[in-house]
Amino acid sequence: MENGELDNIKKKSAYGTNAIIKIYCSVGLWRIFWRTYFLPLFFSLIILIVIVQFASTDRLNLYNYIDTINDVSLSVISSLIGFNLGAFALFIAFGGSDFLKTIVEYKPDKTYSLYQRNSAIFSMTLFIQLITIIFSVAVKSILSIGIVVHDIKLNLTINSIVTFFIIFLGLCSIITMKDIIVNIWNISQGYHFNLWQSKYKDELKNKNNNP
Repeated sequence: MENGELDNIKKKSAYGTNAIIKIYCSVGLWRIFWRTYFLPLFFSLIILIVIVQFASTDRLNLYNYIDTINDVSLSVISSLIGFNLGAFALFIAFGGSDFLKTIVEYKPDKTYSLYQRNSAIFSMTLFIQLITIIFSVAVKSILSIGIVVHDIKLNLTINSIVTFFIIFLGLCSIITMKDIIVNIWNISQGYHFNLWQSKYKDELKNKNNNP
């Protein structure tokens, strides 16, 4: 391997949040949006419209709904973070050196290796869940203070925005778990093929040694 190629790989093996975002978005922003974030956005808007409609007829207290859905979000996302961290640890420790050598290879049609892309998905999912937790804790803290906005329209606007982001971030945190499940499946399939290939080579070697 020439020095120029090593320098190129070193540039691709960057560190930090910017590197995570860059690798995660390497498949295309539009594709990521439709694959992961469109459904959370769509359902968040639909749910918000229904909630606001009920709140405007005094059949539902929007303030209390925010508190309830925020508690649910904190509970669910906390569990998802634990699952995600466990899956990430499994991914890093999964397989032998031969398998890892396979997934760190750079394909001609891909800017980053499979190992980097999968790691970026795990990291971005954790990042989204972390943002959700921080936002939910901030909302919970503000609600506990008991701030009162007397202007009805301003109160409805603020509560609607907060409700939307709680639902949207919560759904994003849940929907992105699909990528984690697919990642785990793909890794297991790759490891399965690696084991089969190793077994096939051993059988072929024994057959040649014992004609």
